Order: sequence, then structure tokens, then C-alpha cells
Amino acid sequence: MAIERAFRVSKRPLTAAEVHELAVKEMPTLGVRTVFRRLSEWVREGRVVRVDYPGQPPLYEIVAGQHHPHFICRDCQRVYDLDMEVADVPVINPPPGFLIDGQETIFYGVCPACLTATSAPATGT
Repeated sequence: MAIERAFRVSKRPLTAAEVHELAVKEMPTLGVRTVFRRLSEWVREGRVVRVDYPGQPPLYEIVAGQHHPHFICRDCQRVYDLDMEVADVPVINPPPGFLIDGQETIFYGVCPACLTATSAPATGT
């Protein structure tokens, strides 16, 4: 339950380490290996999906309804869910020998926390 609540609280895809960091606040004896095992089980069961982006560690998120786009902050590199459905996916005819097994819509920019940090007045002497 602590692992599931970590996802619900964060409202964004998380690394296994982030899941552990949040869940251990509720359950201090929870080990990181237990988190990895549970995430692997949930992926096999279809409760959680693994989200892979170049340059990012593997991320996990609770399966919730329709396919949705993600937002990646260019400053902190965090990945966020966008609460919207993706419009119709175009039909693609891959080259011979290719198998397409998924697609992803990604938006890039700067998250509110990073925007606030960069717009804060510099302090110095």
C-alpha cells in the first residue's frame, strides 16, 4: 500500500528509487529490493507500466485509462503526466523488418518549480 500511495501522492512517473524514497516515509523498514520486486510484479500484472525515455532512468507509473502524453522539464529532468488524451495516432507503415510496439507523445519545457527557481532574484554580496 505504501508503494501504491507513493504514486498517488506524486502524480507523476517515478524511478524505483523515488518510489522507495516516498514509501519508506510511511513504512521505514521497506527495502529497496522489495520495491523493485513489487514493481516488476505489477508490470507483469499490468498494474504498472514502465516508461523509458532516452537519457532517463526507467520510470514507472500506475496504469490509468487512456494513453496520455508526458512533459519533461529541461532543467530538472523530471517527467510529469499531462492530464489529457492523445488525439488519434497516425497509421504508420514501418519499413520491412521493423515492428512498432508502442508510441509516445512528449512535450518539453520547464516545470513550475524550476521556473520559480530561475525567476527568483539572485542574492549576493
